[in-house]
Amino acid sequence: MSGHSKWATIKHKKGAADAKRGKLFSKFIKEIAVAAKMGGGDTDKNPRLRTVIEKARAANMPSDNVVRAIKRGTGELEGVTYEEVTYEGYGPAGVAMLIQCLDKTVGEDKLMEVALEAGAEDIRDLDTAFEVITDPNSFDPVKKACDSAGLKPIEAGIEMVPQNEIKLSGDDARKMLNLMENLEDHDDVQNVFANFDIDASEMEKIA
Repeated sequence: MSGHSKWATIKHKKGAADAKRGKLFSKFIKEIAVAAKMGGGDTDKNPRLRTVIEKARAANMPSDNVVRAIKRGTGELEGVTYEEVTYEGYGPAGVAMLIQCLDKTVGEDKLMEVALEAGAEDIRDLDTAFEVITDPNSFDPVKKACDSAGLKPIEAGIEMVPQNEIKLSGDDARKMLNLMENLEDHDDVQNVFANFDIDASEMEKIA
């Protein structure tokens, strides 16, 4: 929740394939939860739910994820509530479009309101998530405020953030990432912070 180390960001980029798979699973989780909310958790009586689950299993989504998504939809488990929203628009050459979305009931505006009021310094959009930046003294109040508002962080912690970064590419970038992975895999190592930067394009080559 505090400023992530560069390595945390790099690991996110390096797992591009896992991220794409994660995005697909996230879509299925939302669809399953909404289908269960609207028609119940019994697939024999809910054809929409049955169809989505079949698609999710075909994509090798773990059964535990499916079960949890159903329970969130039926209210047996707490979680983010999603609502169906349909947008109408026009594309090139006047092509009519209908776009069906599943939106959270809590978005960036709510996060900004809660976090900034509690003392956060900044909020960054990382496409798949939001990063809330605080100073160390404000970390605990901001985290508690977000928790109280139902905004559970994926990861939260106090980290060392470099002021200056060294740009790496090619073999140097590959060696640095291998070093970071080996250090983090060591049983006695708790955290590793470093001041390097690697472009997304370079990360794709390495991944």
